[in-house]
Amino acid sequence: MKSRIVSISPSNRAHLLVLLGAILLGSYILGLTGWRTAVLGGLLLGLPPAMIVLTLYTVASGSGGLRVERIVAGKPVEGYYTPVILRVKAGTILAPLLYTIIDTPPPDIETMETPGSPGVLLPGSTGEGLYYVKPRIGRRRFGPARLVLSDLLGTVKVILEVTPEGFNSLTGYPSRALTFEAPELKPVADPYAAPSTHLIRGQGTEFYSIREFVEGDEPRLIDWKATARTGKLYVKELRRESEMPLLIVFTASGEAGKGEPYRTAFETLARAVYVLARIMAERGSSIGYIALTGETPVEVPPVKGREATPRLADGIALTPPPGGEAPYNLSEPIVYARRYIASRGIAVLVGDAAGLRRASRTARALSLMGHRVYALTISNGRVVLAPYSQTTIGGSGRVAEA
Repeated sequence: MKSRIVSISPSNRAHLLVLLGAILLGSYILGLTGWRTAVLGGLLLGLPPAMIVLTLYTVASGSGGLRVERIVAGKPVEGYYTPVILRVKAGTILAPLLYTIIDTPPPDIETMETPGSPGVLLPGSTGEGLYYVKPRIGRRRFGPARLVLSDLLGTVKVILEVTPEGFNSLTGYPSRALTFEAPELKPVADPYAAPSTHLIRGQGTEFYSIREFVEGDEPRLIDWKATARTGKLYVKELRRESEMPLLIVFTASGEAGKGEPYRTAFETLARAVYVLARIMAERGSSIGYIALTGETPVEVPPVKGREATPRLADGIALTPPPGGEAPYNLSEPIVYARRYIASRGIAVLVGDAAGLRRASRTARALSLMGHRVYALTISNGRVVLAPYSQTTIGGSGRVAEA
């Protein structure tokens, strides 16, 4: 646990004790009182400095002194209040201390019952503060917590700024209620039904491999070049595009994170990604995910089957909202595709218009690798999925529907 002393200040009570001690000592020096008065005056003079030394010793004792831990209970889901516990543990302290702990939740998160009620710390005891946060989708960081300490007499007040152990970020998972009831998400209920992108038809449309002809194969699937070269009948094997591996690349500019809470472009697109992944996972695709909205990429290796959607939800929850100057290391999706996707697949670039324009070289590289590249963005207030091309990213900042 990292800590920093913000301030150390004696209270008015400490000043009164020092003044009273000085008066008693002065009366003894003047011969007005006896030695007992001098002893009492000395004790009153030394009490505030002793309390300061005691409190500083407690703070400086490291793990044996004070430890602060932050716990986010349960699985945070956007829009639903989640409890946050701040736990203070006391180790080798020489006397009881009064404490108050105040947390700093993410600035754009609604809170309820911020902890601030005092408690008493005894050696080896534990104190807690509880409050509630209302998460938003993605990962947002907590700020440092403040721990206010004082002795039981209230003679000194020490304010510590601490970085608690445990959770230092709040991850918000997609809410089914917000995801499937939001009107702007309805256009992606079946994203491959766009008028000019009939991607799923019959046995399949994507070339997969060739094999020898067997009885029952359709003559239209015969590969005449391979047949002429080998002297044997060979047929093409096709596969449905929905069975192709899906790579989701989340790239968005800082503007996507601005707007009304729970309705920003970033949050709306994150929910659309969740819907898209559910649909494609049900159709047999493996789902891979990489987000480029923070200082470092968030990666989820391709997963197929029942685990695909929960793993993708984990990736979305760990994706930070785009900042004003995110690094946008746009070579990472290329490295990811080369590492995990051996054959041709589908790549969906997700973001606002500015983010998609910035990712144009990435889209071109993925296309040259043989992947079909699409753009998932917001146009006229609703989510749109369309083939990515330079012509679809217009000067108006919108991706046109294909």
